[in-house]
Amino acid sequence: MSKLLFGVLPLSRRGESDGMCIYPILINWNDWKNTIERLESVFSLKCHGYRVVVCDSASADGSFARIAKCVTATNSYSNSMDWVKLAKRNCSRLRP
Repeated sequence: MSKLLFGVLPLSRRGESDGMCIYPILINWNDWKNTIERLESVFSLKCHGYRVVVCDSASADGSFARIAKCVTATNSYSNSMDWVKLAKRNCSRLRP
């Protein structure tokens, strides 16, 4: 299962001017193929000022590693992303 959500938050990072930033949030659970397709769709948008958050919800099919491999191979995406990998007992923020 793969879900795409959008959040709009105040922009106040890296000394940028006041404004809003869009945060597309992709939630993945054992569905790395659809998640990669959704990532490609988001990154094809012609807008600026967004940062993608990918949350893997304790997938058991190796989704996190496959998505990370795809993103790392397409290097242009990695600077516009944050990662969250949920485990059974804890939540950690990771970089692939």
